[in-house]
Amino acid sequence: GKTEAPTGEEGKTEAPTGEEGKTEAPTGEEGKTEAPTGEADKTEAPATEAPKTEAPATEAPKTEAPATVAPTTQEAAKKANPMKVSVKNKTLKLKKLKKKAQTVKAITVKNAQGKVSYKLTDVPDKVKKLVKINSKGVITFKNWKKAKKGTYSIEVEITAKGNSKYESVTVTKLVKIKVK
Repeated sequence: GKTEAPTGEEGKTEAPTGEEGKTEAPTGEEGKTEAPTGEADKTEAPATEAPKTEAPATEAPKTEAPATVAPTTQEAAKKANPMKVSVKNKTLKLKKLKKKAQTVKAITVKNAQGKVSYKLTDVPDKVKKLVKINSKGVITFKNWKKAKKGTYSIEVEITAKGNSKYESVTVTKLVKIKVK
């Protein structure tokens, strides 16, 4: 057993070798000098984390803003208005137009959400005073004594007001009326 004890002493001899490891520890201190550089990297890492922290901070005001401006949140939640507008070109007879007013139903609106309104936005100068459109989208040409044959392009703006679930939408269409 005593033979084993000196072997244990040799282990003690190895302990001073561990002290030499302590001598390497000052080299580790140089490593500590590098460690602050590493800490600088760590400082950069939190800087990278800081924008992440800022991003939620930015999100928090976004959450507050809709709370303050509730209608904006509701409007944003509205769906696009599914209104579909189709136009058919129409033909009027010159003889009839010279005698009495003519009406034309050239615009068809489907799936509009909310009240639909019609407005003439561009009418040729020749027929400007003779053309009207009603609330149902029916275009009326007044009797027109000096009417001439030709095709007249009339621009109509169609608006669906929307409702609590759907946004307002405006579509502009060109209606061609041929007088022959």
